[in-house]
Amino acid sequence: MRSAVRSTLWRWVKVLLCLAALDWAFFGGGALFFRAVPELPRFPVTWGLLYRCVQRIALPLEAPRAYAVGSSIVFLGLDERRVRDGMAERAVPGTFTALTVFGTSGVDQALIAHAAKRTAPWLVVLTASVRDLPIGGQLGSPVQRVLLDSSVDLPAIQPRDVESRLADVVRRWWLLYRYRFFVAMVTQESWWGFVGRMIPSLAPPPPPPAGPTPVPSESGAPVPDEAGEWFFPGRITAESWRAWTHWRETRKFGDYEEFLKLNRSGAIAQYGANTFATHGPEHNLSLEALAWVERDLRAAGARVVMIVFPENPVLADPDAGSVYDPALAAALAARLGADAAAAGARFVDLRHALAAEDFYDLIHPNLAGARKLSARLAEVIAEEWAGKAGTR
Repeated sequence: MRSAVRSTLWRWVKVLLCLAALDWAFFGGGALFFRAVPELPRFPVTWGLLYRCVQRIALPLEAPRAYAVGSSIVFLGLDERRVRDGMAERAVPGTFTALTVFGTSGVDQALIAHAAKRTAPWLVVLTASVRDLPIGGQLGSPVQRVLLDSSVDLPAIQPRDVESRLADVVRRWWLLYRYRFFVAMVTQESWWGFVGRMIPSLAPPPPPPAGPTPVPSESGAPVPDEAGEWFFPGRITAESWRAWTHWRETRKFGDYEEFLKLNRSGAIAQYGANTFATHGPEHNLSLEALAWVERDLRAAGARVVMIVFPENPVLADPDAGSVYDPALAAALAARLGADAAAAGARFVDLRHALAAEDFYDLIHPNLAGARKLSARLAEVIAEEWAGKAGTR
């Protein structure tokens, strides 16, 4: 009887050892899964971008490492190549990586930065925009479903029931469980790809390209080449280009609204919904999470910069009062600055750093804006590197 028990127990021990070995090989130090699956295009694109973040953390570039974390304002507002070139021009060694997921709240951003801490970055740049700081933290997002685990010492976002707490512990130590969403996606897409090759009529449609959905043109008229100075191909049409150039002549907010309408932008409705009741600085979980991760990173020895991203100057037009409350942006910036100072992080306010021509809409920089922001970020990184060298 005792022999049978020992035999059964040993069998399960071997199973657990095999699972641990596979977990390490595919998702831990071996990271074979992330090497074998270079990208995971999904629609909506959130999951694909989250996978890219996780992959970049699992397969980090050479040290010393610097990261910028944020939402689509970072995806569109920073050109990684230009930032790296700017670092090289200023003799800043190491690498720079942007970790971006569309629609990230302050809670999401904190979890991404916390996950990146394991790669021992010397610098982490956090970013903020009014839209990305909802009071409730936008709980239950894809980022939180993958990255929230028992290592996150922020009680406000930790689950209260025993089952969820146990899941957080398992997610921390069993990486296959943490990344099961990605494994399921790859398995499903591989299966349907196989079926599609056997039965073409069942083949799934190709995934959309990464980034914002292209704007369709109603007339089919070509977009002038000069539009490429400001806008990505597919992000402007002949109709919206005419509206944009007309606004540049009039500088009227109503004309800018017409441009946004023709460009299929929901910026007006979205920004108008941001109020003190939904995004104010008091009892704001997004802000609490960012303050927590600033302390977390500083305790690990990383330098931290909190950047408030630019807002479109068209919001200063009196006619924009129905969609924008400057007092809200000011109150959030004040809270972000105070929290950064308390954590020993640097605060950089870039709300007024760009011209109105430098935006796709009210908060997303266009190509011209991204060039300027990338150059400014390279300057900030160089300043931080100099400060780091001065403290040695």
